[in-house]
Amino acid sequence: MKTFHLARLGRDPKGFALVEIIVAIGVAAFTLTAILGLLSAGMKSGKDSMDDTAIANMANFVLSDLRAQSFTKFVDTATSDVLSQTQGIYFDTGGKCLLSGSGASATYMNEASALNAGAFYLCQRAIAKPVIAGDPYKVTLTCSWPVQAPIATRSTKLFYGTLTQY
Repeated sequence: MKTFHLARLGRDPKGFALVEIIVAIGVAAFTLTAILGLLSAGMKSGKDSMDDTAIANMANFVLSDLRAQSFTKFVDTATSDVLSQTQGIYFDTGGKCLLSGSGASATYMNEASALNAGAFYLCQRAIAKPVIAGDPYKVTLTCSWPVQAPIATRSTKLFYGTLTQY
């Protein structure tokens, strides 16, 4: 009498079944998709953080520069009227103020010169006269970027400060 041996299906220790390979590829694809999604969100968050830091440093620079100047340079002390209502100050991608000239005679660049010098950020300052005499002058800084983009598509942040004559 002949004996028959039944083959053991799925018990071959030499390799993987096609189903196992497909499941492993599916798990890897799902994991990579999730990681790539987090990577782009993390990159955007990092860029936003860098912009926020640069803008805060620029606002600090502008307010410090205003406070270092003579009060009579932008306010008529006899009438308390603001002489310089709005001024645009340009900064490069590293947050460095773009100036014409050097030393004590340096002035803020105009728009055309700033764009040629690689301006990226624009900080517009506006000084408002106080409602009650003796109160500090309110300084509003509107920082926007990138300067080359149309105004409607720029990112914008507002900062407020005060100026007081001593």
